[in-house]
Amino acid sequence: MTSVKRGQTRVSYVDLPENIIYVDTGCEVSASCLACTLPMCKFDDPTWYQALKRQDRDDDIIDRIDAEGLTISEAAKRYRLAPRTIARVLQRRADGQRVPYA
Repeated sequence: MTSVKRGQTRVSYVDLPENIIYVDTGCEVSASCLACTLPMCKFDDPTWYQALKRQDRDDDIIDRIDAEGLTISEAAKRYRLAPRTIARVLQRRADGQRVPYA
């Protein structure tokens, strides 16, 4: 039996990473972590992933407004957002800010 000095903890055989059964269930982005197309895992930096989703939503809002000629209030109802949020999206586009969330 090995002795452990004061302040150190003993590592159990079952705690080692190679002894843990890992099931790759993925997430809503990809069915498997190993097949994911994101440059970074959404769990590593949740704020980055939220910003990415927001950018996709904003691009979709702009595309719909351009294609269908929606007003701010119509777009707000469709996306279940406040009219001020839609106005901010349009303002960022007018200012030329392609990636407002970094």
